[in-house]
Amino acid sequence: MKRRTLLLAGVASATLPFSFARAAGYPTMPVRLIVPFAPGGTVDFVARVISDPLSKALGQPIVVENKGGAGGILGTMEVVRAPADGYTLLMVSPSITGANPAINPNAHYDPVTDLTPITIVAAGPTMLAVRAGFPAKN
Repeated sequence: MKRRTLLLAGVASATLPFSFARAAGYPTMPVRLIVPFAPGGTVDFVARVISDPLSKALGQPIVVENKGGAGGILGTMEVVRAPADGYTLLMVSPSITGANPAINPNAHYDPVTDLTPITIVAAGPTMLAVRAGFPAKN
């Protein structure tokens, strides 16, 4: 792999079987699944739901690690700095791949060049809301 690994957030079903085309000998040790938010949120929940079936499919433990702070930037940067060997994965939300790099000059990562998407395991609605008197209507 030439770029960092990215695992997009979500889960469609905890019981869906996983099937992976994988390189010979991978993985040979536990895989870290970084959640760039505090425990208990949606991204953390999804990571924990998929970690057991993913572990069984890969034949190695999946270690979920919460690395919250700075709106997800701290955990994301840990993955960006990790070796590009497939042993450090990142669960993300739209704030990690879209909002942070677009509006925060201190994000210091580009999701297009620093992360590699693997799959979408679920999706949820995202919306932007403003107060009723705001002049924008669409």
